[in-house]
Amino acid sequence: MKKLLQITLLAVLPAFTITACKHQAKEEEISLQQNAPEVQDTDKITKDVYTDEFGDQLEVTLNETQNTITIRLNGKSYELKKKKKRRTS
Repeated sequence: MKKLLQITLLAVLPAFTITACKHQAKEEEISLQQNAPEVQDTDKITKDVYTDEFGDQLEVTLNETQNTITIRLNGKSYELKKKKKRRTS
């Protein structure tokens, strides 16, 4: 009886292991990523970081498409926007 149980376990255990390892979760994940549309960033952005002699950093980001400048200093963020010129006749 014990030998029959051991033989059954030895035959069934590898079968369960093989079938358990053949899931398709990774293939589904890859196929979802391939079908996702690509988002293209069309903004022209320039980023510069300036550091002074004390180690303080000033981060300046220039977005030429939206005509904005973002300045980050000491944990605070400031945004500057360029106004359009008015025509005077």
